[in-house]
Amino acid sequence: MNGDKIIVRLGGRLGNQMFQYAAARALAMRLDLPLGVEGLAPDSRHKSRVQILEAFRLDVPLHLMRKSRLEKWLLKLVRLGLPISLRGQRVFVEQGFRYDDRFELITGGTYLVGGWVSPRYFDAIRPQLLQDFSFKGRLGNSAAVTKASILSNPCSIAAHVRRGDYVSDPRTLERFGLCERDYYIAGIELFRKQYPDCHCYVFSDDVDMAQEELGDLQGMSFVRGNTQEEDLYLMSLCHHNIVANSTFSWWGAWLNEHPKKIVVAPKHWFGPKLADRYDTSDMIPAEWVRL
Repeated sequence: MNGDKIIVRLGGRLGNQMFQYAAARALAMRLDLPLGVEGLAPDSRHKSRVQILEAFRLDVPLHLMRKSRLEKWLLKLVRLGLPISLRGQRVFVEQGFRYDDRFELITGGTYLVGGWVSPRYFDAIRPQLLQDFSFKGRLGNSAAVTKASILSNPCSIAAHVRRGDYVSDPRTLERFGLCERDYYIAGIELFRKQYPDCHCYVFSDDVDMAQEELGDLQGMSFVRGNTQEEDLYLMSLCHHNIVANSTFSWWGAWLNEHPKKIVVAPKHWFGPKLADRYDTSDMIPAEWVRL
């Protein structure tokens, strides 16, 4: 059909939107179809507003999301197997948290709804995504100083400490859990057995809290004053990564192009409320070390 295209619904914060875009980009390239995204207006105050287009200066058409009860019912019908269309494209809803192999059977214009948090959806287009998700702005002074330090260091580790609403909101903490001090100490010790002089750069959405927890350790720098895009870029420059249970953190490691990189990831991605509901085995690359 002449009007066929791939449209993906964006939701969550930047890391989540990167997964959604990546899967849609891979599908659009496989089918040789134009790509579009749909989400909440970038100037909205909502935490799930579209961030990815501005963050990476992506030239992709944006359709503003229309929230309605009718649309919610339509998506429920899709999950029951009924053929429903949105924006002229047949809706395809991801089933579950693991890789959905029905994705490979899509042959035409599609409106994607889901999280798509498995690299299996997009590993085949890694070179393209490295280009799409490259940092395209000018670094601020603080980020430029940190970059120079990372590049001059013979062994650099990026450790991402996710706090924020994981700590301040009891419901969020119960759902997502927290990577504690012991996890980071174990990860740092793993690297220092092999690289005794390695230096650790700590990135966090609450740097003060991260410094309170890890500031007594040797060879640590706590990175401050950057945009989230700058932090993501700087994390990808380090030789190795210790990721939190955060999609933003995950991308900092995946974008790391060092051929001998070691990535440490938590065994438990979710807290007690969600741990038994979601299988993350397809989310974490096999070569990453889980602690």
